[in-house]
Amino acid sequence: MKRHVYSLYFFATLCLSLTFFENATAQASCQTPVLSDYVLRLGATSFTTTWTHGTTRYGYQFEYRRIGMTNWNHIDTRSDTLMVNGLLSGTDYEARVRSVCDSNLLSAWSTTVIYRTLCGMADSLHAQTSTTTAHLTWSPPPPGSTRDYVVLYRRPGATTPQYQFTANRFLDLTGLQPGTTYEFSVITNCAFYQSDPSPYVRFTTTCTAPQTPVAGSVTNTQASISWQVPSQPITFEYQYRTVGTSKWMGDTSFRSAVMLTGLDQAGPDYEFRVRSVCAVNVFSAWSPSLFFTALSGPGGPPPADNTRKAAEVTTTLAGETLRVQPNPATQEIHINYQPADRNARIVITSASGALVYSGAYKPSISVKEWKSGLYLVSIYDSGKTSHLKLVKQ
Repeated sequence: MKRHVYSLYFFATLCLSLTFFENATAQASCQTPVLSDYVLRLGATSFTTTWTHGTTRYGYQFEYRRIGMTNWNHIDTRSDTLMVNGLLSGTDYEARVRSVCDSNLLSAWSTTVIYRTLCGMADSLHAQTSTTTAHLTWSPPPPGSTRDYVVLYRRPGATTPQYQFTANRFLDLTGLQPGTTYEFSVITNCAFYQSDPSPYVRFTTTCTAPQTPVAGSVTNTQASISWQVPSQPITFEYQYRTVGTSKWMGDTSFRSAVMLTGLDQAGPDYEFRVRSVCAVNVFSAWSPSLFFTALSGPGGPPPADNTRKAAEVTTTLAGETLRVQPNPATQEIHINYQPADRNARIVITSASGALVYSGAYKPSISVKEWKSGLYLVSIYDSGKTSHLKLVKQ
């Protein structure tokens, strides 16, 4: 009986040894592929890799996982090249592959290779500017391990940019110079890596034009004029001329006010405008024009009798006689004129230059709500201009 037990034990051991030898021999004949550590194509959310051929009839099993994770993601493939999608940007992955030589015969796993996806770059950079601020925006990179962004900005040509961090997809810059060109770039911070800086995009802050100037004291030889602007530029450039002439006179001013002197004592009408100078050769648009009248006589306003005689004043425009009646007026004025151009316009300003009426030509205009004083009626027709004074009582 004892001898029989020993015989069974020997037989079982021999079978196991033969089975192990056969499996080892079979697995040795199923060669393990060699996974390349060089990626054919690498992106922020994908990589494409390849491996050498093993002896296989059924293809390969490919597995990958994020570094530090336990479970593998499994892919069956018959190709020796594979693109893996849906990955996180700026992240390390490890991968392995083995051959499938028969329905129940697999090679050993290849040596594990680590691939790192790119840290995605921001794009579609855009800037919305004001005089001294800029609202910077950009499109985020593909989903991944993006933590925050580094925004670089500078004047073109500067070697060292300034920078700010933000976890948002926008950044508001303040304290910029009016009418100045800047450029900015965005770097994406991923979990462990940074993207390359995005291409720089330029933007220019606005140079805001002053508001309509206002005349203060006006005499027969000088006029005090001031204006407002949302933000103070480097300086202002102003011009003035006699209405109806083409030659401008002017100068610069570091203040938002100026005193014009040496005006014509005959009491002509003047046009004044001003613009901001934000940087060298960087100007705003001209402000709306201010029209004012230099007072006639040695110093004060014209006598009441002389004012009433304005009713007798007539002029010509485009060959037509032009008259405004009644003058002085209290309720409504009638403009005795036949325009040559259907696009003829009427502009009426107060003595201080404030605009009180502007529109297409029409023969009657209500003045009932206007303040008492002197007004300038200007008619523009066929490229020509004519002016008449109007007194509102």
